Amino acid sequence: MSLEILEKVKRFIIRLVKDEAFRTQLISDQIDEVIKVMEEGVIRSSCPTRSTITR
Repeated sequence: MSLEILEKVKRFIIRLVKDEAFRTQLISDQIDEVIKVMEEGVIRSSCPTRSTITR
């Protein structure tokens, strides 16, 4: 691995640990993707909605 890649990974991990808003955004984006898949009908039986998913 190049040092440049390792430095980028290091910056990402530091931001992940220190920046709560960044973590929240990542989690929120993942929840939105799951909801989108469920709404498109990939999973139809007793799917939770955004209001029932807790973080």
